[in-house]
Amino acid sequence: MAEELKSEEQFDQLVESIKTPPSALPADQLLPIFVPADFFELDNWPGPYHLCKASGLGQTWVILQPKETMLYLNWAIQEYWESQGFDWVQLAKDNLARLSEKNQYTHEFRRDDGQLYAVALMQDDALGPSRLLLGDYFSGLFPQGYDVALPEMSCGIVIAKDITKKEREKIADIVDHCYHNGTRPLIPGIHEATDIYSQ
Repeated sequence: MAEELKSEEQFDQLVESIKTPPSALPADQLLPIFVPADFFELDNWPGPYHLCKASGLGQTWVILQPKETMLYLNWAIQEYWESQGFDWVQLAKDNLARLSEKNQYTHEFRRDDGQLYAVALMQDDALGPSRLLLGDYFSGLFPQGYDVALPEMSCGIVIAKDITKKEREKIADIVDHCYHNGTRPLIPGIHEATDIYSQ
């Protein structure tokens, strides 16, 4: 019953968000988000997006809203912000960096000697994979280089390049499990860090 009430409240919030004029939407809540590329297959997506180098992966933008909801950035909002002189792409990156200052990742994978070899990004805001765009941070964490995985829309993983075969197999099993059993699968496998950027 409580879950049904929450869903109803979230639906009402989405309706309210859609009706909100662009001038009243909080630009400081604009963030990038990764989605399955097939979201865009019919070419009727209501706002800006791009396809990433990784097969099946796309990126667009959302505005966080009350009651754990989000509104996808549409053409009308984009047009309004640009008319106001907003560099909304940079703003979204800045918002992501600010949101992630103390929350870049949620889980660690360490060797017996304590050395970090992978981290998972499963934040409560469901934008874990978006934080993969914080490349400078993860380059500092893994200066030897790193790969990424985005098995589920709320789960990202960063993996050091110099991991052992056994460690890579462990991470690959986790990625496979998340992709096949998650509620919102994104893309399978482990990828080069640059594969999350546009084609």
